[in-house]
Amino acid sequence: MFVRRTLATATAASALAALMTFAGAGSASAAQDTFYLGGSEGAIDNTPGDGAASWVWAYAHDAGGQGFSYAQMEFRYTNGLEGAHTVRLEESRSTDLPWKVASARLCVTWTDNGKSCTDWHYYA
Repeated sequence: MFVRRTLATATAASALAALMTFAGAGSASAAQDTFYLGGSEGAIDNTPGDGAASWVWAYAHDAGGQGFSYAQMEFRYTNGLEGAHTVRLEESRSTDLPWKVASARLCVTWTDNGKSCTDWHYYA
């Protein structure tokens, strides 16, 4: 009984985590967090394993033909400084960051200067 209940609980938790990630909620308590918005994607990793303090990645894709011009990961470091990582349409790029990230969000900008962003994700 215990094994079956544990398995069912783990399966439900995994399904909920997958649903939250798909909806763009990410997993702000984890070391790595993923963002989705209008076909574009981004990620923050505060423990990349390559010696860097943190890492950022972004991919700009116009899934609905809405005229996106670029995607940008905006972030605040734990020391209070701010930064951004920008990619053009259909570009994917990552870079190491010098400090841990305290909060981040993914933004997409249209050619007519409209801008849309995910909610800020906060990290402990």
